[in-house]
Amino acid sequence: MQKIVVMGGSFNPPTIAHQRLLLGAVNTLGADKGIFVPSSHTYVSIKMRRAKLPKEVLREEVRLRMLNAMCEDDPRLMVDDCEFHRTEKGYTYESMETIQEKYPDAELYFLAGGDKVSVISRWHRIREFLDRFKILVVKRDGDDPETGLRENPFLREHLDRFQIIHAPDRLEGISSSAVRDKLRNGEPGEEEMLHPKVWEILMENGGMRK
Repeated sequence: MQKIVVMGGSFNPPTIAHQRLLLGAVNTLGADKGIFVPSSHTYVSIKMRRAKLPKEVLREEVRLRMLNAMCEDDPRLMVDDCEFHRTEKGYTYESMETIQEKYPDAELYFLAGGDKVSVISRWHRIREFLDRFKILVVKRDGDDPETGLRENPFLREHLDRFQIIHAPDRLEGISSSAVRDKLRNGEPGEEEMLHPKVWEILMENGGMRK
């Protein structure tokens, strides 16, 4: 059976950490594909308004170009923009459902950080989610997702739907917010956090101000 790893997120902008995480998961699992699913402009805009940074939102087409550029490094990586076309609020379950329709015979795994274990039981349609899909939990140094899974009564009943993998090396300090902070404050080091083609596209589009 074909295995596919799905990674959702704002990717505002996508960093080399995103690429390394998805590739690491694909390699660890021996998966056939790794799919980035970027959030809609509406979702990212609301998120950045809450952070009081409403101008630091990249357009959907720019984030899509950036992700596609990163995928050129490995034929197993691709992007699905299914969340871009929704008028209603987007949920992970519906995105996974859409991808499953495209790959009906594949086993889908959703990639989640170890820090998300505490909220997974509250995800939208979580019972149906775990009936249909599996979750890959990324463990970083200092994380203890195993304990979080065992201590939650609901998740403990579904341990067979989870698989814990270790985060790849060289992720420390790399994040979209760190890139935005450095650009905003005029600090060095932001370019090193991005794929060269992503950096080029970002500069073509005025940094984080368009």
